[in-house]
Amino acid sequence: MKNKKIKIPRLIMIIIGLMAISFIIIFLLKMNGSSSINNINSYDNTVDLKQDDETEILISNENSYLIDNDRDYDWYYDQYECGDDRYGACVPTTISMVLRWRSEEYTLSLEEFLNKYHPGDNSNMSYLEMETIFENEEVDFIESKNYEIDDIVSYLKEDSIAVILLDMTKIDNQDYSESKIGKYYSTDYVAYHSIIIKGYTLIDDIEYFQVYDPIGGSYVSNDGSKKGINQMYNALQIYNAIKNGYRKIWIING
Repeated sequence: MKNKKIKIPRLIMIIIGLMAISFIIIFLLKMNGSSSINNINSYDNTVDLKQDDETEILISNENSYLIDNDRDYDWYYDQYECGDDRYGACVPTTISMVLRWRSEEYTLSLEEFLNKYHPGDNSNMSYLEMETIFENEEVDFIESKNYEIDDIVSYLKEDSIAVILLDMTKIDNQDYSESKIGKYYSTDYVAYHSIIIKGYTLIDDIEYFQVYDPIGGSYVSNDGSKKGINQMYNALQIYNAIKNGYRKIWIING
């Protein structure tokens, strides 16, 4: 009888121990199954999902999202206003747009701007000249080598715009003439060009930057508006085009 009294408590303890281990294993399995997707961060009405393999996927709750640092007045300039020098006039045209975006009181035409800041036989300007003009006009700007998509979006969220120099051969052409997505003119060779990024949008899970492209002229939509106004260029292509261009951007603060 004495030996039986010793064996019964030991058997009960073993059973209780096995049951406890089983409950712990089941709990851990449930926790692991519920964490296949983690780090969900809200970005207004856009959700950033980081999966376990560190792949980032941008989706939108409404299938579209837009940042647009526009003005309630016209501030677009057309480089074709430079006449015969129009093909090299993207930089002065971009500068003129910056000055106009910064202040509605800036009213110089592109010709008047060139006469003031770049008198001579051509309209080609360097980015060193651009920075000097910004300083003379007291433009609040920074030069940055951070041109990842997320970097540019963060600048836009602060109500800023960006001046960039890029290789336009990296930008796809539009699918049809009235499309607001894609390049609306031909670049069959490496063509460095200056444009302004003024916004960001997400369409069908694809990121785009909203731009003011100074190439105007006869490139107009059916409604008569310039195609360079609020055109959408693929954000990843913009990144690669900057990388193949000047490899830095100029952030203009409002």
